[in-house]
Amino acid sequence: MELKDQLRMRMDQLGVTVPQLAKRIGVSHQAIRHYLDGRSRPRHEKIALLEQALSMRLDLHEGNAPAAPTAEDLTSQEDVALFLLLMKLPASVKVAMAGLAQSIITPVQSPGRARVEMSRPMQPFLERPAKKVVTSEAHRKTRKQA
Repeated sequence: MELKDQLRMRMDQLGVTVPQLAKRIGVSHQAIRHYLDGRSRPRHEKIALLEQALSMRLDLHEGNAPAAPTAEDLTSQEDVALFLLLMKLPASVKVAMAGLAQSIITPVQSPGRARVEMSRPMQPFLERPAKKVVTSEAHRKTRKQA
């Protein structure tokens, strides 16, 4: 939406007239009319006064700037599903899981972005192949044979 339309809409919402707005920000009536007609744009310091007088933030990009990503854009369905499962766990298990996650993941700052690495003590554990789990009965038989 263009700046002139943003101003006009907010003035209508608040019932503010051109003379009232001009007085509030310290400009002439004609300057406000020029803003509303799109013949001129307010300078930076006047934009701040307009925002304050109209209790709003003006979109100076007038809709041409890329939209900021939402939480939905930044979160995968798998992450949401995992979060919902974790929320069902008892509080003591959540605390233990948080401690485990913090011990595995260490944020590392690199120029221009953050990346995540496994902490050194956990890397060997996670990289070696899983051991075969031997039941106590099987273990006893193996010891007797030896």
